[in-house]
Amino acid sequence: MIVSLAVLVLARLARGEPDLGVTLRVSAGPAVHVSLVFRGGADGRTELNMQPNFAGVPNDGSAILDLRVTGAGGAERRVERRGPVTWSVGHEPAEALVVAYRLDASGAEGGVGTSPNDYRTRLTPELFQMHGEHGLLMPAGMTGPEPRRFRVSWEGLGALGWGAMCSFGPGEGPFETEMSGAKFLHSVFMAGTIRARVRTLHGNRVGFAFTGTGWGFEDDALIDAAMVIIGAQRDFFGDHSDPWFLVTLTPSGSARGGSFALGGTGVTNAFSMYANTGLSLEPDQPFRSRLLQLLSHEYFHTWNGGKLDSSSEEGTGYWFSEGFTNFYTRRMLKRAGLFTDEEVLQSLNEAVAGYMSNPERNAPAARVKEAFWSDPNVGMLPYQRGDMVALALDEHLRAKSGGARSLDDFMRDLVARAGRGEAFSVEWALRAVEREAGAEFAGVVRAAVVEGADVPLPETLSDPAARLTRVQQRNFEPGFDLEAAQREKVIRGVREGGPAWRAGLRDGQTLRGMNVNSGGPGSPPSAEVTIDENGRARAIRFEPLSEPRSVPVYVRRSRGAGGAEDGAG
Repeated sequence: MIVSLAVLVLARLARGEPDLGVTLRVSAGPAVHVSLVFRGGADGRTELNMQPNFAGVPNDGSAILDLRVTGAGGAERRVERRGPVTWSVGHEPAEALVVAYRLDASGAEGGVGTSPNDYRTRLTPELFQMHGEHGLLMPAGMTGPEPRRFRVSWEGLGALGWGAMCSFGPGEGPFETEMSGAKFLHSVFMAGTIRARVRTLHGNRVGFAFTGTGWGFEDDALIDAAMVIIGAQRDFFGDHSDPWFLVTLTPSGSARGGSFALGGTGVTNAFSMYANTGLSLEPDQPFRSRLLQLLSHEYFHTWNGGKLDSSSEEGTGYWFSEGFTNFYTRRMLKRAGLFTDEEVLQSLNEAVAGYMSNPERNAPAARVKEAFWSDPNVGMLPYQRGDMVALALDEHLRAKSGGARSLDDFMRDLVARAGRGEAFSVEWALRAVEREAGAEFAGVVRAAVVEGADVPLPETLSDPAARLTRVQQRNFEPGFDLEAAQREKVIRGVREGGPAWRAGLRDGQTLRGMNVNSGGPGSPPSAEVTIDENGRARAIRFEPLSEPRSVPVYVRRSRGAGGAEDGAG
């Protein structure tokens, strides 16, 4: 088979076919074999690379098994491992190569009892799920920004009775696409006994691939909500040009005691979502609001971070790509009819409280770039800061133009400029702010996103109509480092005098389990942390809330008698 495939590769490359062909073959076991076909380097040497990490999950190359490279006539080519995620291949100059290997997913825990943001490859008797960064070897030089031609196909699905969907289309393919290698790698592949559905929107297909049972809602409930969100955002930008988009849903354990985990990541032409089962989409459930916000946020990245590509400004540009997207998460849900004004203000006030209470609130851009992945407070800052900048800029543009323009016009203009070839950079975005809002306000924005100055919150809002006031409020505060405890199974970062410390939690204690809930409508915050104490389990329960503090909040305002404004909290 290798010999005949190599002959076919030579013929295809001679006809000017794709730069890289990828075949995923599934077989009983189950097992997944990957084949890559491409032309090697002109100097007779090609380096194969796997991404060293993706979404905070490191790669050590252990997922690549039985690696084999063949050239013309099926001749074996020597492969030398140069590092954990790097292999070097010697071959004839510009030779057509076939790279074949088997994927090992034994290191993944399938998400059960883990963080929902575990994006490692999953392989069970019912499911194969892979993000390109965690499963695809790529020839060096092929992951840059230059457009390339790719072909993707599946094999062996019928024998297992499996269905498949991926970032490039439904079913086994083959799928032909042209994009940058980086964008191609940033993809998702899913196969198994999945519940696969395809809807159409303005003649374009939207796919859904769900797995797992006991969700607490019917598939159609989530599909209907996603379709409304997708349609509203495409209408907002006047852009129904994408022929394919995929939403995947994978379980990450079961909800317990009113707590839940929910996460996901936007990838090329797709959104991969992970959540606990046993959750409800009923209007009075906190899961509904968070899930809708997650869908809205990630789909907005189709434009902000996608077609308006800010990847060149990683870290320093997150205030725009993530913060402005947070702002539009709420606005788009209201436009879609899925959020009321009250829900918009509740979400906004949570964002304001998070920004104002962040101990890294005044960190400059250099600090954000340096510690985004290592410090949770720094990691949240660009989301919060950019959200507040968008809020302030929206009101400034409305006031400056007498209501004729808003942030909506600003965003659509930037996306249009990017479509005409203008490249995103922080300076480009700041010049756009100055062009639209004036030099003085642009200076305020620059001081915030570059130097770390506070963002001035607008005293009133236009949409929804609200005014700023202050109230005494207790915010969610676990009092220790949740992520470190979950990752290391050891208590870290206990704040002396905080709720966890007062209940008896201390650094260095061995973690057996925890159930920490930030709360929601009808569900107050709660925390139960089980530690090992002299070989016995000890449950520590406490209220994960800060001391009361004065915080700014937005409350509804309306027109009273005689046109005077009054507020309703």
